[in-house]
Formats: sequence, structure tokens, C-alpha cells
Amino acid sequence: DFSGRVAGFNVNAVDTTGAGDAFVAGFLSQLADDLSLLQ
Repeated sequence: DFSGRVAGFNVNAVDTTGAGDAFVAGFLSQLADDLSLLQ
């Protein structure tokens, strides 16, 4: 089993509309291309 953590950074959010959609799209794109999620 593998467990990991990726550090983020502080930002001043202006508008979060669609942020979750964009994240999931990138996540699923990596999975569909059989790429490592750590990349």
C-alpha cells in the first residue's frame, strides 16, 4: 500500500466557480491515460 501527501501553497482565491470540475477533469484524464497520479 502507498500513502502520500502533496503540499499545496497559499493563494488568494478570487472565484472558485468550476474549481472542483477542473480538478476532477485533470484527475480523470491522468487515470484514463494510465499515468501515475503522482506525476
